[in-house]
Amino acid sequence: MERIEKILLAWSICLILIQVGLLFIRANLDDIGAIMLASKVNPNYKLVREISQEVLEICENYRFLNESNRAGCYLFWINMLLSSKLKYKPTQEVNPDLGYGDCKAIAVAYASLLKRLNLSDEIYIAIQLPPNATMDDVVHGKAIGHACVIFKLENETRSYNCEESWRIVARARA
Repeated sequence: MERIEKILLAWSICLILIQVGLLFIRANLDDIGAIMLASKVNPNYKLVREISQEVLEICENYRFLNESNRAGCYLFWINMLLSSKLKYKPTQEVNPDLGYGDCKAIAVAYASLLKRLNLSDEIYIAIQLPPNATMDDVVHGKAIGHACVIFKLENETRSYNCEESWRIVARARA
């Protein structure tokens, strides 16, 4: 009888430790988990995940910043990494309501991330057309547009590396 009680106690302790471990893992993966789930269907989801992990690592080093500056950190690095890695070539036809397929998936993914970080729940993706290029050129892969992210923070629109001439091609709300 005493032996059974010891076995049950040992099992209880093991189960508690496993639950604590799972909670710890889940807490650490919540931020990037939102992105991975939201962008699963996107052909560029690996890129989105890679950029997201880099952005989180960079900005976690600035925890001492206030919310507005931390938001700026996320926004700046998302834009920098998107510009350097995306080399944007849309894979779907233009849809004026939703934007391009890839851009929409990326917008949804980042909207999820920024909402989880309590930074924003509305996000836009804009692209810059190369000189003398049309939207059709970009859609059909004859020209490469540069992407940037815009989001709203405390009723103020925040963006880096975006210009007024850039066309918003996707929007999402988390």
